Amino acid sequence: MAPLIPVLRDFGMTAETGFLPAEVPPATLLNPYYEKWETILANLPAIIGDHRIRVVVDELPVLSTAHLRTCAEWRRAYVLLAFMSHAYIWGGTIPSEPTTPAESTDHLEEMTTLVTFTGTADEKWFYLISVAIERAGAPVIPLMLEAIVAHYAGDLSTVATALHTFTKILDRITAILLRMYERCRPYVFYNHIRRFIAGSKNMAGAGLPNGVIYDIGLGSEEYRQYGGGSNAQSSLFHFFDIVLGVEHHPTDTTRPRDNFVHEMRSYMPGPHHRFLEDVSKIANIHEFLTSCRSDGRLSAPYSACVSALANLRNKHIHLVTRYIVIQSHKSRTLLGAERLLTSQTTSGTIIRSISPNNNPENEGLHGTAGSSMMPF
Repeated sequence: MAPLIPVLRDFGMTAETGFLPAEVPPATLLNPYYEKWETILANLPAIIGDHRIRVVVDELPVLSTAHLRTCAEWRRAYVLLAFMSHAYIWGGTIPSEPTTPAESTDHLEEMTTLVTFTGTADEKWFYLISVAIERAGAPVIPLMLEAIVAHYAGDLSTVATALHTFTKILDRITAILLRMYERCRPYVFYNHIRRFIAGSKNMAGAGLPNGVIYDIGLGSEEYRQYGGGSNAQSSLFHFFDIVLGVEHHPTDTTRPRDNFVHEMRSYMPGPHHRFLEDVSKIANIHEFLTSCRSDGRLSAPYSACVSALANLRNKHIHLVTRYIVIQSHKSRTLLGAERLLTSQTTSGTIIRSISPNNNPENEGLHGTAGSSMMPF
């Protein structure tokens, strides 16, 4: 009996754009009620550069969301508030604790970003690569839903063809990922961009041992810890794993296997999270493969597809190494030399001592979602 396949439109999705919104995002909230938010975001790099972000945000009135009429407006408001929140936390010398597209992915140069923290081309490129990957991977969603239906009908040829196409799309996504090197310089990302997307989880070494407090005027707020932006939160990559039957085992054996995966899903839009749950109930390509191992029509394309996904993740690890691990080592070397120079007088007498334990870099490297570097 064929399963009940999720209908994409029920989850705010389309076959063309996948988990991306089908409509072009609004450049601004047109209601003048939200003008103060838009003004800050329009000038965010300059405000951060002048070290005024906390003063400016503190002077903001608390605005209601009652005037947001459409999903697109809600998404725009979410972007505005998220950028202001991260700028407020990380836009000063010491982190603050309490705080109150439809274009071809082959033409990245024709796309642009609406909001950045730094105003640099590097930051814009960093975001555009992620969007291009989502757009390139969108066709996999209806493709593999059809493959699931084909399995229940015993149609091996259709499943095999879908896996062949899936493999090609994964190769294309990998090629897009590697374009990160073209316009996002590692030292700019590490030293100027990364801190703004760091989140407030596992940030004790950076001055946030308990996370942050979002003051909403109730007088009984608790500390909260949120991971920063990360492609581990991408619904698309979770979909890939579900339909292929890929499971992730944590390097820390004391943690439940699915703990990190489900934590990342809590950052997704609700409809996308529910879509993944529904798909996980019917996804069966791996089981189908197990039941017909003697038929090479399926095992070869499945193995090729999984290998392409593994290659994508390996390239991602190489990218992480270049943009974070190597840059961290360079930063430590420069910091050590700077401390040596500033800790000596002209006569060579040591006038102050710096403990390596005071260096946030020595607290261990984390991904932007607050996870350890390599498990994803």
